[in-house]
Amino acid sequence: MTNTMQKENIDLYWRLIQEEFKAFGISIESFDAFLYLLALLYFNKTNTHLEKTNLLPNSNGLFGSLAKGLLKLTEDKDDKYIIEETNSVFNDIIERWPAAFIENLDLNFLSSYALKTEYDIEKENFPLFFEILLKRYLETQGRNAGLTILPEEISKFVCDITATSSEQVIYNPFAGLASFGMYSNENSVYVGEELDERIAALANCRLWLRKNKMHKAVYSGDSFDSKLEFKNSVDLFVASPPFKLKERHFEEKLISHSLKLTSDTGKVLLLLPNNFFNSGRKDHKELRKKLINEDLVDKVISFPGGLLPNSGIPFTILLLDKNKEVPKYVAFVKADAFVNTNKRQKTLTYSGLSAAIIEGTNSDSIKRVSISDIKGTQLHPNLYFTKEFKGELLGTVLKSLYPKRINEEENITGKYFRFGSDQKADSSLTIDSSTIESVEIPKSAVELSETCIIITNRGSELKVALFEYAGVPIYVSQLSNCFIANLEYDKDISLEYVSYALLSDTAQEQLKLYSSMSSVFVMNKNDIQKIRIEIPSFKEQLEKLKVLRDTHYNFQLNKREFDKLIAKTKDEALRNYQSLNHSLRQYLNNLKSNAAGTKSFLLKNEGKALDLDIIYSKNLNITFREHLEHMNASIESMNTLLKSLDNEKKQVKVEKMSLDKLVSSALRRFNSLDNFKFTKPYKDESSFVTEKGYFNAEIEMNKDDFFNIFSNIISNANHGFTNSSKEYVIATSIMNDFEKGELILEISNNGDPMPEGFTYNKLITRGEKNSRSSGTGIGGADIKQTLEKHNAYFEIISDPEDAFPVKYSLHFPAVNSATFDKITE
Repeated sequence: MTNTMQKENIDLYWRLIQEEFKAFGISIESFDAFLYLLALLYFNKTNTHLEKTNLLPNSNGLFGSLAKGLLKLTEDKDDKYIIEETNSVFNDIIERWPAAFIENLDLNFLSSYALKTEYDIEKENFPLFFEILLKRYLETQGRNAGLTILPEEISKFVCDITATSSEQVIYNPFAGLASFGMYSNENSVYVGEELDERIAALANCRLWLRKNKMHKAVYSGDSFDSKLEFKNSVDLFVASPPFKLKERHFEEKLISHSLKLTSDTGKVLLLLPNNFFNSGRKDHKELRKKLINEDLVDKVISFPGGLLPNSGIPFTILLLDKNKEVPKYVAFVKADAFVNTNKRQKTLTYSGLSAAIIEGTNSDSIKRVSISDIKGTQLHPNLYFTKEFKGELLGTVLKSLYPKRINEEENITGKYFRFGSDQKADSSLTIDSSTIESVEIPKSAVELSETCIIITNRGSELKVALFEYAGVPIYVSQLSNCFIANLEYDKDISLEYVSYALLSDTAQEQLKLYSSMSSVFVMNKNDIQKIRIEIPSFKEQLEKLKVLRDTHYNFQLNKREFDKLIAKTKDEALRNYQSLNHSLRQYLNNLKSNAAGTKSFLLKNEGKALDLDIIYSKNLNITFREHLEHMNASIESMNTLLKSLDNEKKQVKVEKMSLDKLVSSALRRFNSLDNFKFTKPYKDESSFVTEKGYFNAEIEMNKDDFFNIFSNIISNANHGFTNSSKEYVIATSIMNDFEKGELILEISNNGDPMPEGFTYNKLITRGEKNSRSSGTGIGGADIKQTLEKHNAYFEIISDPEDAFPVKYSLHFPAVNSATFDKITE
């Protein structure tokens, strides 16, 4: 079965079965029971000694005989228990299905695994077919933590680095859909445990199909209160618990449980979020210290975010080993170099990573570190792949300040400092408290009444300010980290110099190191105090301050200019989108009216013999054929407009055209809108008569651009058609101006005049709208921009006393090569 044929058939199969569930009003959530039936039938077909059965209800209970057939594959009482439990879980669901639904499933979706394309899924491809259907089902279930499949390459990687040549007993708590069990070695006995019995049952179906053997199973049960009893000690304890599991001292319980279950030579592999490996929590630090001191940590492998389903969170694998090959050493591994990114999808090259780890040679991705060189209790690999930073630890230069908290019962008014809003680009990092307005202080604030450095961060951006106390306190968020000079430090310190040093590239590089080890990173005081900065003599600190202030000032100015450029780019993108939307809406309105007119015309002529040359509109003097051609032209214009998005930088097609014909085409194209009518176009023939003869005027224009301009003018005119009882008219007239070398098109209407004060400049300003408009305020700007592409321009005339108070006057350069016809009397 080719991949293309397989995908086509599976796509069809999945769509049809969803329709079947929907037709009987059965939730797709119970699709897991259908997958169970597929698994049963697969065993019934592939094991020919089993008694053949059908899918109809019987005295042994629905599908009971199929499950009994499966029981004949094994004599092991544990295996029989799993089969019976799995059958019981899904049997409860299937019993509620209507008989007609089951018959349809049997006929169309189960028997011989036949698809409606009459293409059978072959036996050797069936496990893969099952896995693809399972993934389609999981996609319908959203971000349910239990219903996820660990990526195949991560499961295979785990199995590779824990494999042995001898028989293994593997215990997998929090098993989910048994992703680890799917790729464990043939000589292993895999036992999973999963709290959700439906997930456990579905996991067993996967395992049966994967190995076609019964020595792998997932039991339903609480992984922390397991009732399982193992005949032999566990050789490998492997777990990928949910990251958001709310359990007090979770890691300690999990690791303690794993070490208790495993044999004297056993291994423990845990897939955990990054914060465990470098957090300052007391319980985490003590647990890491215990593991390090007892020489249990064998490997720590970090992975970037984007590898796990439905999550961008980075994670780390911790491998504990009671019988390490290389005692007193820990292998730290960064897997980043083995991760491929294709568009938004990240995949792990597991075989290359496994080979590199097994080889064990130090490299840019692997480093063996002696236990004596472990940095405190820090176990995240990133800390062991960085250069050594020079300078003093911030914790030796500065001392933590613990500001006064606000009394809940007090209502205080004072100066509340916020980063950004209370800092200016033309100032230093020193806070000018005289510019901070007094406000009511929030209860979550703290009071600063001492000179100090204020530091906050979220993610990889560090924000620093210097407060110099002069008798008036300020207030800041209690999330701020505040530091004062450490008087015990052996050098004099300029706090302003230290403030700038914290914004240096070196400090930012250290911050980036810490932030890469967490998904949502906020530095605490302990982390900040680990940053190293170089401290020269006090005299040098003062000498460097002017350069640092100027550098900071220029950086802030450049940043603001850059931010403005980004904002401008965003605004332009939004305006272009609004412009496209505005133009398309006019075409759609026209098509809607044309479609309604076509319907009325067909109903009026129902039962009559029609041909395309019959008159469609006497007023417009057009045939039904011409009417359909105009509709098609509108669709083509929409298509051209959409294509222009991909060709913005390409030259638009310009051709010589008669302005008369362009106007006539536009009138026919937009003639079917209900709230106005076009008058017969007027042409000032006398302005085209010269001594040489009659001037055959042409302009150079892109046809679709002309229609867009015309469409925008009509759209703007519509805003003035406010009286439903009045008959509104749009008039067009063409004239020639020999002196200026221009052809002029005037488009006027008898709607409401422009509001007083609404000028041409306001009309061409994007976002400006007159008071009667409910539109986006972009039509005039589009008209100007499009005309300028063709060296043309327009004027707007508003005269409340005129019968046609609003007039657009469009000026086009006349083509120099125009010819003259002899005038005949």
